[in-house]
Amino acid sequence: ILNKPLGGPPFFFITGLALGFAYNRELIPPTVDEIPQFPLVRAAINRTPADPAELIAIQQDLRPSIPPKVGRILLAVGIKFTSFKIIESFVLLVVSFGDQFILDLFGISTLVSPPLPPGRSKPLVPPLAQIRFAIVARFAPAEGILQVEGKILPDSYLFDRDCRLSGGFAFYSWFSGAYAGDFVLTVGGYHPRFRVPDHYPRVDPLALNWRISKNLSVKGSLYFALTASAIMAGGRLEANWQSGRIRAWFVAYAHFIVSWQPYFYDARIGVNLGGSYSFRIFRRTRRISIQVGADLHIWGPKFSGTARVRLRIVSFTVRFGSRSQQKPPALDWSEFKQSFLPADQDVCTLAVERGLLHKIGEGDAELLIVNPKDFAFTASSVIPIKAAESGQVSRRRQTASGITPATTTFGIAPMDVNNREFTESNYRISLVKIEEDGRESPQGSAFECVPIAKNVPTGLWGESNTTDPTREGLINNVLSGYTIKPANPPKSGITQPIERKNLAYDTESVLDAYQWQSGSRFTKNEETDEDAREQTIGESLTAKTVDARTQLLKGLGLSDADIAGIDLADFETAKGIEQAFIIAPQLETAAV
Repeated sequence: ILNKPLGGPPFFFITGLALGFAYNRELIPPTVDEIPQFPLVRAAINRTPADPAELIAIQQDLRPSIPPKVGRILLAVGIKFTSFKIIESFVLLVVSFGDQFILDLFGISTLVSPPLPPGRSKPLVPPLAQIRFAIVARFAPAEGILQVEGKILPDSYLFDRDCRLSGGFAFYSWFSGAYAGDFVLTVGGYHPRFRVPDHYPRVDPLALNWRISKNLSVKGSLYFALTASAIMAGGRLEANWQSGRIRAWFVAYAHFIVSWQPYFYDARIGVNLGGSYSFRIFRRTRRISIQVGADLHIWGPKFSGTARVRLRIVSFTVRFGSRSQQKPPALDWSEFKQSFLPADQDVCTLAVERGLLHKIGEGDAELLIVNPKDFAFTASSVIPIKAAESGQVSRRRQTASGITPATTTFGIAPMDVNNREFTESNYRISLVKIEEDGRESPQGSAFECVPIAKNVPTGLWGESNTTDPTREGLINNVLSGYTIKPANPPKSGITQPIERKNLAYDTESVLDAYQWQSGSRFTKNEETDEDAREQTIGESLTAKTVDARTQLLKGLGLSDADIAGIDLADFETAKGIEQAFIIAPQLETAAV
């Protein structure tokens, strides 16, 4: 942990860094509520631990969060920064790799307005606002999910410390597994009548709870959500005043839900005002109250709705537009295809799942080189499949493989086509071998087709184009394609056993493996050394020696012209040259 200012632009001024590494450990990520007390975050936000006892305490706190896991490696990088000296933040990115790749992100930010003056631990005036929120994100390709969650922490307030803020947000996206294709974005929750699937995140509404005085309090909440079937938003505001026996209240709410294709909207808005007075008469408490309210429910197109007025003693309803709530107008096939389906060539796709070695060519002439031992490819369809066939491969193989038969009860919701009317959605797979003479021979029996079941949005493939928020958001276990692989892939070779005695070994000492050779000490003689060296050169200049040296010089890259200038045969001419080639060793030791 490095708690030193490192600089940067005003919106991202780095005030500290943190780095962590773990081997053979996995990370158990904290929840949003646990982030402020997570040991790595707490240690980086607070001062740098200087006492060894503090470091040991941090290590002990980490044990439940980073348990042993063979083959897993963790690398953590944290940045502490400020934005215009108003927002202080810390973000920690943890990368897990080895047996599985996972990205985890934890962060916490604090906004204080006005900020603390430099050099002061306490503000001159009470802050107008203090908002702290935490965020946690996780990307796990093997699990097929991207999830982001955030929450306003309990000590956040606005205007006054008694004006408490709370709430959370979340974004989940599933790209493989049982919920592949589904997603949700929610800030503050969902529509009250929306049936939340079990795999969707639950978050607290964005709420304000303000005790203005001992007599007056105000509460409010907001939400927004985007799912695979609809978009929704709404909120509620409530105020209560009480003084002695007198009480008054005000409640307003609004809830909206919109379906975008086909376009349809539904809104409910209401307000309620009331007051009461309590008194005692004949030793019994009596209360007189008055209340008035109105509720508006509109939908369309066509624009229609009802308005209901409620008084203490009477209520009545006013209708306008259509007498009954109607379904959205159904699309025809061309409108549905243009709005929801890709180009014709992309409705059915083929993709190599594993075993691909490399590709040859491009476009229609492209060939794929695969490993037949590991080869498998997927044939999938954007449109859910009711029936499929491929030579000897049919839906019966699906049952024989021990896989639950896929759901076939679905329609086309935007077209208001139910299951009985959506009779044909057939998928045909042809597996052939092209012979040398151009003939095609069926190869269905040589491959195994394993069905792929996915979850599809009800807003697209349901049996009705209703915008009822209580209906299920997904249709589970719908056939969308097949994984095709060799029925009898090549088997691995058998390794012959090796007798243990052939692997046994023992050390053997070898005596006299080497022997020192004695050498005479070199003594330099200034008078005779030069003459002796020149005599040695002259005696060694035979034809064979000259030829060997010529080949050596050519090997070093010298040309014939260069070699001609080095004629060692003429001792007098080469007298200056041989000094550069031959240098007598200066031995100072008695043995080598």
